[in-house]
Amino acid sequence: MNVLFIKKLLEYRSRILQRLRELKAAKKENTQEYAQLVLVITRLNQMRDYVVYGDWARKTTRDKYVFWISCDFNYTLAATKFKTSEQCIRVLVSRADTMLYQIMDKPMQHIMDGNIIDGWIEFCININRLDANELYGRPILTIIPKPTDLDLCFSLEDCKEELKFLRMHNTYEIRKQMKTLDVQKLSYLIALGSLNDPAYLEERKKLIKSILRLNNAKPPKQ
Repeated sequence: MNVLFIKKLLEYRSRILQRLRELKAAKKENTQEYAQLVLVITRLNQMRDYVVYGDWARKTTRDKYVFWISCDFNYTLAATKFKTSEQCIRVLVSRADTMLYQIMDKPMQHIMDGNIIDGWIEFCININRLDANELYGRPILTIIPKPTDLDLCFSLEDCKEELKFLRMHNTYEIRKQMKTLDVQKLSYLIALGSLNDPAYLEERKKLIKSILRLNNAKPPKQ
C-alpha cells in the first residue's frame, strides 16, 4: 500500500460528495447518476462509521486513529493529545490502516467499479454483519421453519440441493436478475397482485395463477 487506505476512502468520498453537489446545482437530482451516487455515498458513510465506531480494533486504538484522522493526519498532534511518542502513533496508524485495508479495500473497489451491491455484501461478510433478512428477505425466512434441533450439524456437501435453492432465492441474486428486467413492468405486476379493485379482479387472478403456475396459465398481457 503506497497510499494509506483511509486516505483513499476519504478522498473517494469527497469526490462523490462534490459530484452530488454539482448535480444538485445543475438541478439533475432526478437523474440515474444522482440516484446511483446517493446509494454510493450512503454505503461510504456506513463504512466510515465502521472506522469510527466498529469493533475492528479496541476502543483505545480506534480513538487514537480517529483523532489522527480528525487532525488532518497529523502525527505530532496525535502524539501530544495521547501523551505518547510520534513513533508510537506511526506504528499504531500503520497497523490500524492495514487492518482496515484487509476488511474494506476489495468492497470499496467493487463500489468504485459501480458494483455497489457486490461491494456492500462483501463488506458485510468481512465484518460478520450480513443479516439473514438482508441476505434472503423476510418472505423466505417466514416460510422456512426454524430448526427444531440446533445441535444438528450438516456439512455443505450434504446440502447441495438446499444450497442450490438458496442461491436462486437470495436478495443478491434477485437484484442481479432485476438488472435484466423492466422495473416498471415489475412494479406493475407487484401493484396488480396487491389490488382489491373489482375492475382488476380478472387480471389479478390471471397474474396469481401465472406466478403459481396453476392451470398452465400464461402471464397477463400488458
